Amino acid sequence: MQDLLGIRQDGPLPPMDGRHSLADVTRSIKEQGVGILFISVKCFFQQPTPDTFDFHVMDYLIETVCSQDIKRSIVLDAQANPPWVFDLVPDAGVVDSKHIGYRSISFNHPAVNQLVHAWYDAVLSRMVELNATCIHSVQPCCNNEYETKYVQEADGAQDYSDEAVTLFRRYLRSIHGSLEYWNERWGTGFTSWFHIVDRVSATLILSARRPLGRHGDQAVLLGLAAVPALPHT
Repeated sequence: MQDLLGIRQDGPLPPMDGRHSLADVTRSIKEQGVGILFISVKCFFQQPTPDTFDFHVMDYLIETVCSQDIKRSIVLDAQANPPWVFDLVPDAGVVDSKHIGYRSISFNHPAVNQLVHAWYDAVLSRMVELNATCIHSVQPCCNNEYETKYVQEADGAQDYSDEAVTLFRRYLRSIHGSLEYWNERWGTGFTSWFHIVDRVSATLILSARRPLGRHGDQAVLLGLAAVPALPHT
């Protein structure tokens, strides 16, 4: 649709005398029986500086779609982060198992989460100001608009940053605080909690948000031989 209308998320808006208009396209979509229009917005374009927001393209999209009486589902793509995030939080990026850093933000970092949620709040507040009653759903995501799942590692490196590792250890201990328990469960011989994170992905566990089970255990044993999980005690 962007190519059809000649619009980009950072503007400018389509010319009034263009060959196609968003209103006409939306009306045609509705006539074909479509009830919900799926659109994404990116933090990269909407927050050019830490203290400013630019919603003029989103405003245009919402107002036009709402005027055609069709629902809209919006994906909030925080993975498309503006470069200034790393100026404020130098260690904001994902770090892989080989200790290679990326310019892809880690959602395990508390400071990054604060910045992302501030953007979420600003977007939602703007929708309220517009009285955007046509909004069907809002989907915050840690990937892009094609990966609208609340996980991060689908297309990129799994996160071994200090923040992810700390959360992973805390998660394991919340289930069972004995290292011997995990060694027996996994068939390993770790002598310290610090040795575990060298070979186990923190992000898989944190994103699953469910108790470890047979398949969950095997999923996180990246470099280890998968062994049947022992029953919970």
